[in-house]
Amino acid sequence: MTTKNATHREPMSEAETLRVDLEQTRASLADTVQELSRRLNVPHRVKESAGNAGRSPPETPGTGRPTRPVGSGTGRLRSPVRQVSG
Repeated sequence: MTTKNATHREPMSEAETLRVDLEQTRASLADTVQELSRRLNVPHRVKESAGNAGRSPPETPGTGRPTRPVGSGTGRLRSPVRQVSG
């Protein structure tokens, strides 16, 4: 059972449990809203990108080669299934 504090080990009522859960949910939602606001702040992200423009890309661990973003490359999609001509 959930406790009020670790030293007294008194069981929390259902209402108290719900209040704690509500506070945790609000904190989580506040963090989510802040992250979404940061991601949607286009002028700030443009400045961040401009500041990172002169830096070398991060390396893929163990390869010594730059990490390539998803979707970069030749633009061709490879089929995982070979087509057999008949």
